[in-house]
Amino acid sequence: MAFYFVSTFAIAQTPTKQPALRLSRTKNLHFAKAPFPGFSANDFFLVIENKADLSKHLKLNKDGIISTKPKDVIDCAVNGAIFYGQHLAQNTTYKKGIAFGISGDEKKHQISPFYVDETEYYRELPDVESFVSFTEQNIQEYYTREVLKEKTD
Repeated sequence: MAFYFVSTFAIAQTPTKQPALRLSRTKNLHFAKAPFPGFSANDFFLVIENKADLSKHLKLNKDGIISTKPKDVIDCAVNGAIFYGQHLAQNTTYKKGIAFGISGDEKKHQISPFYVDETEYYRELPDVESFVSFTEQNIQEYYTREVLKEKTD
């Protein structure tokens, strides 16, 4: 499993020899070229986009679909997490990921996971209260139950 914490202000962890995401002055999303420490185990990556304000959790477009406009990707937790997750799935050796949009604080917050892969599609998963299901020991069962919709023990 690989873990990425994504922020429009700083990139805390990105994969070895994979492009880091950055924001240009023109408010377009670009990819910087810099080597960073890599992390691997299993076939999954996790990416987190965090916003302190609950009102910055999610932005939908006029059709009710998660917006991919650069401003919304930058400003909203879920929009950014899906964007970064899809980029990682398309441009790294990891093809299955969970992108988390997180907003709020320790008392009032929302944690929304989405399954992403190398396609343009994503799957909304039930909100969670913790990351217990996403440890190396538990993520395969979570994937089987929530993404594949198969029964687990």
